[in-house]
Order: sequence, then C-alpha cells, then structure tokens
Amino acid sequence: MSGTLGLSRLVGADLRHHRGSFVGVAVAVFVASALVTGLGVLVESGMRGGLAPERYSAVDVVVGAPQQVDVPEDLPVPLRERVPLPADAARDIAALPGVDRVVADVAIPLSLQDAGADAGAGGSVLVEAHPWPSTALTGFELREGGEPAAADEVVVTAGSGLAVGDAVVLAHGGVPSEYRVVGEVAAAVMPERGAHVFLSERRIDQLDPHEGAAQALGVFVSGVDPEQTAGAIREAFPDLIARTGDARGDVEFLDSGAARSTLVAIGSAFVGTCILVAMFIVAGTLSLSVQSRRRDYALLRAVGASPSQVHALVAREVLWVSAVAVLLGIAPGYLLSTVLQAAFVSGGVIPGDFALATGPLPAVGAVLLVLASAWGAARIAAARVAKLDPVEALRESATGAPAIGLPRIITGIVLAAAGISVST
Repeated sequence: MSGTLGLSRLVGADLRHHRGSFVGVAVAVFVASALVTGLGVLVESGMRGGLAPERYSAVDVVVGAPQQVDVPEDLPVPLRERVPLPADAARDIAALPGVDRVVADVAIPLSLQDAGADAGAGGSVLVEAHPWPSTALTGFELREGGEPAAADEVVVTAGSGLAVGDAVVLAHGGVPSEYRVVGEVAAAVMPERGAHVFLSERRIDQLDPHEGAAQALGVFVSGVDPEQTAGAIREAFPDLIARTGDARGDVEFLDSGAARSTLVAIGSAFVGTCILVAMFIVAGTLSLSVQSRRRDYALLRAVGASPSQVHALVAREVLWVSAVAVLLGIAPGYLLSTVLQAAFVSGGVIPGDFALATGPLPAVGAVLLVLASAWGAARIAAARVAKLDPVEALRESATGAPAIGLPRIITGIVLAAAGISVST
C-alpha cells in the first residue's frame, strides 16, 4: 500500500515539474482520440446506418442478389446494375413456413419527357417503371382510376403532376413510346428518393432485357418473426441477401449497400493508421522526455528501484495525461464524423442522404484503443532506462548520457527523408 502511494506521489511530482514534457503526449492523444472516435462513427454507420426503405417499407423481408464482386486483397467492386434472382427463388421462398406471399419487383429505367420543355432540348426526368403487383411492397392504393392492363397504360404516383387521362412519353433506351395515364396511387409514406411509375407485367417483360426476371422479392410473413424467415431464406439460398427492418434499404438502394462495405473498410484502415501514428508520436515524445530525465531514472535505479517500478512510473505518468486528453477528444470526434461524412459525400464514396449511426461504441472504442496504444508507447520509451545497471546509473548521474553517435544521426536523416517522400 505504501509503495503504491509513494509511486503515485512520485508520478504527481513528475507531472508538476515536467509539464512541458507531456504536452506532446497530450496533443497526440487528443488528436488520436478525436480521429478514432470520428472514424469509429463511420465504421459503426457502415454496420448500422444507411438509408431507410421507401418503396419496400410495407414488406416484412426483402430478398436481393449480391451487388458486388469480391476482389482478393482489395475492396469489393460494386455493381451498378441490378443482378437478377434465380428463376425458382420466388417459388421456393413461398414454400417456407410462415411465408404468406412473395411479390417480385423489377425496376426499368425510363425517361419521362418533361411536358414543359421542348422535346428537341432533351428536357426529361428519370423514372423507374415497376410491375403493377409491386405496389403492395410500398402499400400503394388506387386513389383514382384503375390498374394498367394494356401495353400503353401507366399508373403514376400522387404528386407527380399528371392526372388520369393524360398522355405521357416514356423513353426506354432512347426509344420514346406514348402512354396513357389510367390510374393514380398513393401510400401512407410516399417515396421521396426517385420517381416511380407502374406498368402491366406483360409490358415490363417486353422492356426488361432479362424478360422480367425478378430483381428483388418482397416476402410477407404471418405468425412468425421476420428475422427468423430471413434466416431461413439465407440458409436455403446462401448466395442471396435477405434483409429486415431498416436494412431493407440496402436492397432498395444500391448505393446504400455499397456505401456500407466501403465505410467499414476505409474507416477500419484509417483507425489502424491513426493508432499506429499516435503510438509512434507518443513513443517518440516520451523518449525525448525520458532522455531529458535520464539522471532521475538513473538515481532511482541506484537506490534500488526495480525495472518493473520504472516501467510502472512511466506508464502511470502517460496514462494520467492520456486519460484526460482522450476524454477531451471524444466530443470533437463526433463533430469530426460529420466533417468526414461531408468529405466522403463530396468524393462520391457515400450518398448524400446516408444516415450516420451515432452511438456510444465509437467513444468506448477510442478510449480503449488510444489508452492501450499510449501504454504500449510508454513501455517502449521506458525499456532502456528500466534496464540501466545501478553502477552505470550512478556514473551517468554524474557524467550524463553519452552523445548520439554519427551512424544513428545519419540513419535518422535517411528515414526522415524517406518518410517525407512517402507521405508526399
């Protein structure tokens, strides 16, 4: 007890009399804490954030195909076009226990001619055409008119500016076709990300190069937990993706799923780099601090201090300073995550409406990782003085430590130049 108390008093005295020696440690730990917290928010967002479903908000489970190609030792390559599902997927999933019905969805990109623009000027907006049965995935109900039956009939959503009886021009692959609006649908929660129209299943089969092969399946369940059904689907079809809750947005929005994996990969890599850099900076700063107090440690070794006690002294000094600095860096870290989000959006890494997940895990992870790195750096910095021979320690307390040799100076200059070159 007295030894622990004496060590604590010695640590306090060192911190009071050598404040300047620990400024670099505090700054490095503060910056590392903010960076790790901010990047941790992005990593957590890659696992829990994303885009909430809009068109698939009324269905329990959404099934889709993987939209990326795995590349060995590199980031996966996202696919910008939807991958069709196996032909027997809908039938087999409908046979699973608890499945009420399965609704297939297909998205066909069309160009809607802007009625207020000159046709020759290219005034148009992009819309997605879907088969009429897929209205159940959003909970769309007819507000006016009826279902599309003929190949030239289309149903629009409320607020589109079109009314029943209007004639519209929809171009597919640059080939325009005239359609007649026969109905208008509305839902409790209207999709805001993109415009949608609905055609007959036969017309969708004609427009789709895959002849109407399902691109996504909406699974309605009854009497069972949707997550249980999703697990059964993943077990029966290991190559397919089954999502519930907000994760249904990954199947609906291709950029959301791609952003998830990218955030986890990039964020994790940056966190590892930040920890390594912080550890090197803290270790370098501590080495200078320990070198300037070499006589103090030499005297401690001469009066009987063991190597473990010297290690404990340096480690406690660092942890006391780091504990304060790491806690101060957490709040700026959460603010930094929004800056990083804006940078990733401007760089086209994630969509602008990708929602971040801000929980306590990034802060907890930052505290543990940064403190562990600071402790490791303290062990490295104290390794040499802790092994001082007591007799040599007495000699160095009188004469001082030997000067740095020319080979070490040359090596340091070469490594510094190499580091600057690589960083540039």
